[in-house]
Amino acid sequence: MPPATVLIAEDHTLVREGLKMLLSLDPALEVTGDTGNGAHVLALVERLRPDLLLLDLDLPNGHGVDIAREVKNGFPDTRILILTGILDPAAIRRALAAGADGYVVKHEDSQELQRAIPAVLRGLCYISPAVAEVANTVKPTSSGLTPRQLEIIAHLVQGRSSQDIAAMLSLSVHTVRTHRQNIMERLDVHNTAELTVWAMRNLPPDVSQRG
Repeated sequence: MPPATVLIAEDHTLVREGLKMLLSLDPALEVTGDTGNGAHVLALVERLRPDLLLLDLDLPNGHGVDIAREVKNGFPDTRILILTGILDPAAIRRALAAGADGYVVKHEDSQELQRAIPAVLRGLCYISPAVAEVANTVKPTSSGLTPRQLEIIAHLVQGRSSQDIAAMLSLSVHTVRTHRQNIMERLDVHNTAELTVWAMRNLPPDVSQRG
């Protein structure tokens, strides 16, 4: 398999160079571009079509949330992992709602990033432990979800499609999609990343484990 391509958007040169050096140690990854200017990110994504965009939120000439939304709208196959120093519940909610596939903060060690990247590339949503502690995107545990809905949540946060879940639970795809819509509406979450945060905060580890 060819290595997964990575575009780094980080305005601090030392951090950007350090990330390039760290990722170069992994033969499964190839950094094909980098920038410190938010205004250049979308054009680079269009030209390079990276598998993964490693994106800081605080960039000159463009906020990471707006960039994430534009990238997802134009290039939905590019996975987006937020790597930032911002550990704020509102910022986390906005980034996930914009389409980010994962969120890691810079004060965590490099192993956290090394866990996050392959998970996001596999189609999972990765929320680091530090982020999960402060993410205030959840409803009370007494959410009124049925045991079946909780079962479906466990499969969703592990990256399984509606078709896979239907086959595993002997349900129709339509039924699974209806459950998914009802779950999202009841919990007021908008994508699997936000649902993953809810699961990590409200469900036991054997149910909410990530992939």
